Parts: sequence; structure tokens; C-alpha cells
Amino acid sequence: MGRHSACSASLRLLISSLLTLFVTSYVISFGKVTISLAYADEEGAKLSNLFYGRVETAYLRSHISGSFGLTSQEQQTINLINQRRAAMGLRALRVNNSLVVASRRHSNDVGPKGLCQHNGTNRSSPWDRIDQAGYAGSAMGEVVGCGYNSPKGVVGGWWHSSGHYTILTDPSAREIGCGWWVDKKGYGWQTCDTGHSN
Repeated sequence: MGRHSACSASLRLLISSLLTLFVTSYVISFGKVTISLAYADEEGAKLSNLFYGRVETAYLRSHISGSFGLTSQEQQTINLINQRRAAMGLRALRVNNSLVVASRRHSNDVGPKGLCQHNGTNRSSPWDRIDQAGYAGSAMGEVVGCGYNSPKGVVGGWWHSSGHYTILTDPSAREIGCGWWVDKKGYGWQTCDTGHSN
């Protein structure tokens, strides 16, 4: 049995043993791992969301660019954001690994389903995902792009949207993480999360 198969089997065994706490189920997937979660009430929903977030974040840390090396699209996106900030006299944003994990998690969640939203399919908010990724600073904002095929395109789109522009040009922001998911036709779903830490 390969390392990936062993990991998947272990996750299913652990989750199966915990699901006896809940009653109504739904299915979520990421990578090659499919997990059935369940909840009976709002408190159960919160617990299942937290548990799923922890498991998914651990999976992303292990399987998506494990060394946290940015993809070319992610690096170019951050470069363009920082170039535009510099032109405004703002400091460059540092790349933070936890913010990268949170951003990739969201793009890899909503992208394959063609969704353009800030809530995850498991009801997670940007703040949930950033917290579950282990970010030690203060989360500040999230921008999402849907269907763009280049960093220049998505950054340009954000700059022409007042809400996105405000987040990316916030002078108190210090750190950023961006994540891309790209479909077979080359069109991507992009997420960038920003934060502040000393």
C-alpha cells in the first residue's frame, strides 16, 4: 500500500469512529479522499466544520506543494499586487505559509464546483479557514477571483472592484497568501488572504 493510500485509509478509519456522535450526513471531498460528515444540530455542524477544517488543512500541508513553494501563478499574483502597492507608496506584503494554505484550501474547494463565493462548501468562512490553517496574526480580508486565466487578469479585476481594492491596498496589512486552482481549459479560481502580524 502506497503512502497516499495508507493516509487515506487512516483518515477514513479515524473519521468513521468519530461520526457515531452525529446523525444526519453529507459528503465532502478533497484530493482523492472522500469523507462523510454528519451533524444533528447547529453545535454539531460547528464541530464537524472545525474537524473537517483541521483534517483538510493537514491534507493540504502534506499534498499541495509540500514545501510551500508557490506556483508560478501564485507568485506572479503576489508580485503584481506588491507592484501596485509600491506604486501607491505602500509596503510590500510578505508571503505567509498559513495564509497560503487557507487560500489554496478555498480555491481547491470552490473551483472544481464552479462556485464564486467566500463561504466554503462545508460552511467555512474565510476566518474559519485562516484560523484552522494556524495563522498566528490577525486575519484581515479575502479576495476571490473566478474564471480568470492569468495573474494580470485577476489582479486587474480586483483593482477595478472597490471592495477587493480596499482589502489589497489596506496600509495596515502586512502578510498575504494566494492559492490557485486551474481547470482543464486553463481558467483559474484564485483566492488571496491578507493578515497582520508583528
